[in-house]
Amino acid sequence: MGAGVAMILASPAPRIDVFHLLQVSGRGLLDGADMYRQQWAPSRAEYPVYGLFDVYPYLPGTTLLLAPFRLLLGDVRYGLLFALVLAAVAIRRIAGAIAPDGDGDAETDVPAALPLVVLVFPGSMYALQQSWTEPLLVACLAGMVWAVRAGRTGWAVAAFALALASKQHLALLVPVAAVWPAFGPRRVLVAVAAAAALVAPWVLAGPADFWADAVMTNLRYPVRGDSLSIPGVLVHAGVRTGFVPMLLALAGAYWLAWRARSDAAGFCMGAAVVLLTLDVMNKQSYFNHYTLPMALLVMTLSLHAVDRPPGDTGIQSRSAQS
Repeated sequence: MGAGVAMILASPAPRIDVFHLLQVSGRGLLDGADMYRQQWAPSRAEYPVYGLFDVYPYLPGTTLLLAPFRLLLGDVRYGLLFALVLAAVAIRRIAGAIAPDGDGDAETDVPAALPLVVLVFPGSMYALQQSWTEPLLVACLAGMVWAVRAGRTGWAVAAFALALASKQHLALLVPVAAVWPAFGPRRVLVAVAAAAALVAPWVLAGPADFWADAVMTNLRYPVRGDSLSIPGVLVHAGVRTGFVPMLLALAGAYWLAWRARSDAAGFCMGAAVVLLTLDVMNKQSYFNHYTLPMALLVMTLSLHAVDRPPGDTGIQSRSAQS
């Protein structure tokens, strides 16, 4: 956490559009401004970075969650750092059942420390410096899983609703959550309805502006050659894949998620597979996008360690599986 604070203080104005659109939209909430009608500087000539100037490409939950940190501490990145810490605490609460007596046994110490990995992913401090918003999603999903396992399903629904209201691609996890027996379709419907209610004021205030920024901007992104994805590689050879390979890959990912649906670890694994497939097949994917499926895999390992019976190595013989 100290490294995160030092990074924010050392880079008060990173040269990236994400930082500016989050800062200005967070301040704009206090003035009643519509983030889908704002621009991030008085004029394009005065905008200090290249990128989105008058487009808000996220759902409003992102700014709603970060605005308190913008207003109180002057920088939305403190909110992202807090979300990372909160995610690590939530995953640690899940994994805490492994070694409650703190006896220092090597077999239990590694899983107990595993949640800290979400704070030290390669490049995590650079991602924080750039204001990329994946920590919000990690915190919401970690809180959702912890709440389900703690029997606080209302909190789980709220956490999932916040995730859905923050980033568009989290809608891909709706089927995965629906087939998780401990969450189920009824709670998914409540979460989707709550997320829709949270987003609705901006849709009603300016449907054309919302559609242009939150929907069409993302659909119209071109394939970039620096994307860490299959389309990004193939574009160098003049090959453009279109949407069909993405749809086929996602169909396979959903099949795997359905096969793993039995428990919390299965939900995390299925969610990781679906989001990883999206990243691999997307037009523009960068390392920050991969941190969300990475965090879900950390959660999967933590849950697997908790749920494994004593003496079980996690390896079953062929006869046992059959």
